[in-house]
Amino acid sequence: MHVNAALSEEIINRITAILAAAEILDNNIDLEMNERQAFLNVIHAEALQLEQHIRTIQC
Repeated sequence: MHVNAALSEEIINRITAILAAAEILDNNIDLEMNERQAFLNVIHAEALQLEQHIRTIQC
């Protein structure tokens, strides 16, 4: 299975966004609930996009 460079970079960028948002949540316990929710939304949205990319690779 061969993944083109653009798709590979897109997957890496999405993983990086997920990791960054999770790290911010972990390191900032004083965040307001709406700020925490915003980071959780980023994690959710990026994970959904990542899932779509993986399903594309599998086809």
